[in-house]
Amino acid sequence: LYSCLLQLTTPRPKGVSWRDQGNVTFSLPCPSVGKDPRTYNYLGEEAVKVLEQEINYEMRMDYYRFLRRNKFKNGMMFTRATELYLEEHGMTELIPEETLLKSYFQWVKKVERK
Repeated sequence: LYSCLLQLTTPRPKGVSWRDQGNVTFSLPCPSVGKDPRTYNYLGEEAVKVLEQEINYEMRMDYYRFLRRNKFKNGMMFTRATELYLEEHGMTELIPEETLLKSYFQWVKKVERK
């Protein structure tokens, strides 16, 4: 996500408040080469959408890896592995297990077709 954030950030447009609204704050280190986060620290609407998609993708891939690792290395049932994943990430109240499992099996079908 770090490289994605660096690519998406732009200088803050004139007239846009420095007081950001949102529910996530990113603290980036100053890279030795490239954009300086003190100047390039603004995400426009399109950049936010791209970042949301990237985070969604990364979370799904993390979940799928977790599920497969626990199933095939530890012999854990998919439902128990999903419960554990949601607990570890503090998301038990945010998303139903069935939704995650359904997305996993849809992904498996899609991968098998290719």
